[in-house]
Amino acid sequence: MSVQELDHQGVGVILSCPKLGAFLFQTNDDGHPDKRCRGKIQLWGGRIEDKDHMNPYQALKRELSEEWRDQSVVDEVTRCVSLQSPRFFILESSGGTEHPYEYGLHVFLALVPRDLFMDWFFRLEKCGFNEGRMECLTRTSVEHLIFNAERRKLFLGHLDIVLRYYFGHDKSFRYTQNRVFI
Repeated sequence: MSVQELDHQGVGVILSCPKLGAFLFQTNDDGHPDKRCRGKIQLWGGRIEDKDHMNPYQALKRELSEEWRDQSVVDEVTRCVSLQSPRFFILESSGGTEHPYEYGLHVFLALVPRDLFMDWFFRLEKCGFNEGRMECLTRTSVEHLIFNAERRKLFLGHLDIVLRYYFGHDKSFRYTQNRVFI
């Protein structure tokens, strides 16, 4: 499938502190327009819109600005990933339709030291969110969810595929309790 045939393209950021083995995700709340998406875990981010001119970085900055009330954290996170070329995934979803479709997802990584991760966590919690709520998961919890066929359904739009990719290819994600996932 070519990029032109995709239903849409999106952008997201994996926020993690490898030293803590912790991740910050978004969980869709009861206000989400699609009932099937409520309670689902996803990356912070969203659809790339026309006003983003197909620029994933610009889309990420806009999406985080819409989702988070603390704009200084938006600036810090986007500065952290500004020199990256995001990894591109083609995923399947059925969000809002009876028939599955494919969409593209550009993923940035923000792997940060413990102090910065905790600072972002507390500042975001203090200011709150315009969309969804924050979910802090340990590396072990994420592994448990993505490697269990029934539990991986908690992730929106087959995000488990993206996370399994990183757990298999990035040593920062791979190690937990002396186990190695390759």
